[in-house]
Amino acid sequence: MVAWGSTKLSTQVHECLADGKWLEAETLIRTVCHRVHTKRANAMAVLRCMAKEKEIRVKGELSDITSCKFHAGEVVGGFGVSMNIRRFETLLNKARQHD
Repeated sequence: MVAWGSTKLSTQVHECLADGKWLEAETLIRTVCHRVHTKRANAMAVLRCMAKEKEIRVKGELSDITSCKFHAGEVVGGFGVSMNIRRFETLLNKARQHD
């Protein structure tokens, strides 16, 4: 289950990773939590989801997320496709599969 306000969280994760450098999980989690005013568990849940959906790259095992490093994903939304549209299409596809 993704935490409430995950759009704000994922947007903040992308902003933190925008400089193209690998960030330690602790640094990224602390920064995101501070900027969005959320709990650590919420930030970690969003990081896991983003890594599984390949929105961000990860070095290390997601089972121990605090020891991982994170980097911006190769392709955020695709050519001419915004991140929000990509997420919307993903949600639509999931909803259609459950019908």
